[in-house]
Amino acid sequence: MCHKSEEPIYITKNGYGDMVIMSIEAYESAMHRLSIYRDIELSE
Repeated sequence: MCHKSEEPIYITKNGYGDMVIMSIEAYESAMHRLSIYRDIELSE
């Protein structure tokens, strides 16, 4: 399901967010994007 949708799957417990499951590709992409944002913030 994670690979088909290419989106994270949010797991709730008693109606509250508990964890997120995502493919390694989506995770690596998000971490790469975060790294770029940090670099931009530091350069400003």
